[in-house]
Amino acid sequence: MVDQRTDERCEAYGTASLEPDGEVVAGSYCTWTVTYTVGELGMDDGSTLKFAANMSSDWGRPQFDDPSADNYATVETSGDASVDARWDTDGYVRPLKDTITIDVYDGALAPGDAITLTLGETGGGCLGHQAQSFPEEDFELVVLVDAFESGEPVPLPEPLTFDVVSGSANQLRAFAPSNAESGDEVTVRVRAEDYWGNTAARYEGRLRVEGEALDSPVTVTASEGLAIADVVLAEEGVHRLRVADADRSDLETTTNPVRCGHDDARPTYWGDIHGQSGETVGTGTIQRYFRYLRENAHLDFGSHAANDFQITDEFWNTIQEQVREHHDPGTFVTFLCYEWSPNTSVGGDHNVYFKGDEAEIHRSSSWQIADGYEKHEGTYPVSELYAVYEDRDDVLIIPHQGGRPAVLDDLDPELTPFVEITSVWGIFEWFGQEALERGYEVGFVGGSDDHTGRPGASYPTNTADWSFPIKGPVMAAKAEDLTRDALWESFTERRVYGTTGARIFLDVRVDGTPMGGETKVEEDPAVDVTVNGTAPLRQVDLFRGPDPIESRSFADDDDLIEIMWTGARSKNRHKVQDWSGALNLSAGRIVSAEPVGFDHPNQGIERATDTTIEWDGATAGNYQGLRLRLDAPEDAKLRIATEPVTTTIPVDSLDDELTFADGPVGRQLSVRRAGTSSTFDIDRTFRDEGATAGRHAYYVRIRQDDGEMAWSSPVFVDVE
Repeated sequence: MVDQRTDERCEAYGTASLEPDGEVVAGSYCTWTVTYTVGELGMDDGSTLKFAANMSSDWGRPQFDDPSADNYATVETSGDASVDARWDTDGYVRPLKDTITIDVYDGALAPGDAITLTLGETGGGCLGHQAQSFPEEDFELVVLVDAFESGEPVPLPEPLTFDVVSGSANQLRAFAPSNAESGDEVTVRVRAEDYWGNTAARYEGRLRVEGEALDSPVTVTASEGLAIADVVLAEEGVHRLRVADADRSDLETTTNPVRCGHDDARPTYWGDIHGQSGETVGTGTIQRYFRYLRENAHLDFGSHAANDFQITDEFWNTIQEQVREHHDPGTFVTFLCYEWSPNTSVGGDHNVYFKGDEAEIHRSSSWQIADGYEKHEGTYPVSELYAVYEDRDDVLIIPHQGGRPAVLDDLDPELTPFVEITSVWGIFEWFGQEALERGYEVGFVGGSDDHTGRPGASYPTNTADWSFPIKGPVMAAKAEDLTRDALWESFTERRVYGTTGARIFLDVRVDGTPMGGETKVEEDPAVDVTVNGTAPLRQVDLFRGPDPIESRSFADDDDLIEIMWTGARSKNRHKVQDWSGALNLSAGRIVSAEPVGFDHPNQGIERATDTTIEWDGATAGNYQGLRLRLDAPEDAKLRIATEPVTTTIPVDSLDDELTFADGPVGRQLSVRRAGTSSTFDIDRTFRDEGATAGRHAYYVRIRQDDGEMAWSSPVFVDVE
């Protein structure tokens, strides 16, 4: 039954319809027709009609100029007026900021007149309008009418909606515990993913799990894109199990390394404690958010970190309820959290975590939940936030570099045991190094900051400015067991590390003291590093504070030319640096070219010939590049052209690595001879023979052949 007030508003403001309104596959191209029928009030000369979408969506940006290009849209009216449309990324209220605004001019529209918007008009050669690249039930277009040229649009009672669903299976991902004992049952969890990294919910293949440590293969059937297989590892060692579709040769993968029978003092657990749902500025409900962490991302622990100025009292109660409901010690552990979200000038983004599942929220402001002058009221600047929670042993405050980059002023080391140095916004290792330079003793972690309903397993969004340019990172915690108490202890002791998403096992010790710990040595600290990778290891770098002091490469030869670029455009919200470019070989030919580190499926090599390569690339602190095999004479030259760096290099000059720096945020291009690596596992000792007396922080950075990375938390060492 239609509510009487809703019916009256429709009569006054008009109605809207969408065709088709059924399911659409994520990332596919479609044509939609939106029809708005003018209500009893009419629409004045100068009035506007808006269609607003969530700013987290990466659906195609409508354009009204080129009929042959993607996302071409048209607008027309049956009334006695003219209409024009434009795309506006700041056209309404957060999170509904992405809008199509239609202007009515040179006349007025009468009740019953229609405005028709066609998204993805294909008559001129356009493929259609691209749907967002991640699933969402009830993707919304909110319709807003300003009938009087007042500047105050009024939303219609019901938004236009359709469902975005995942596509067919394109690849498999498999996960296993990082630690196990010989003879114990181990659970292998598998996720089928579509082209965009979503769980391929319609996949139901037969999967075979096998490995040398298994007495016999195990076969299971996937349901809704997910599968679980219980296996027994009969041998001690480091094992990676192969998972393959029994009927499709293109679907196979390998689990992360499982350390079976090793004397690890504490098991390694995996989590993502940073992201938010559609109740604030993300996608989907908080219930689905926690289910995805556990059932799709296959993580051990997680948290929900919503922007505080959007958290109503009612939603804060819901967050606490969901943290309690999804908490299952021994299987999946939840933490209560909110994101303290003021402007950078008064502190920037800090996530506030609680050991318990009930707490009072101290918002930075009430900007989107209060009225009038009360909007500004809250706890700020950051010194006030730390003062509120001073001397609490059940609260952690973690700064991060997201929409509002955090500053490190007033940090309380008792409340901040680690900082986040990578998320979907990019890699900001410089942030952790700045903390060490200031004398803060903090660990390093990764967190996705997912907005797309895929926490713990998020992928880059398909936006023109690459707002979220890399895959969602995760963090590891070395804890006695999978409980809140044990994980909280590992957090406060800095027994944590971060990766770009791969579940790389990492252990770093100085004189037997594990990462996060403190120790004393007489001289020449020895740093023991154990790595079990998910792909061949490329390089291990040892840092003393912010300074790299030793690097070890694990490439087997030097028959390739490696061209890598990295860095960010700035330290602010929009960090992405465009590295799209081309190269040309003056003589000889390019035998092969392997792209490295291109997380987004629409980035990578665009065109290649025997002598030229063109690519689309961008970084925000991450690494991208190419590995080339050349058949070229000694006097051949390689010309590389990108926006930040353009250079010409004689091929015979590459006995040493050549680095071309351009910019203050680690922005550089390097060219060197390199080879391939077959080393997945290392146990190495670094010795810092140049260490002076004093206190030093030692950490390592891992780079794999596939571009995945990991960072240990530092060990803090007094050299006497």
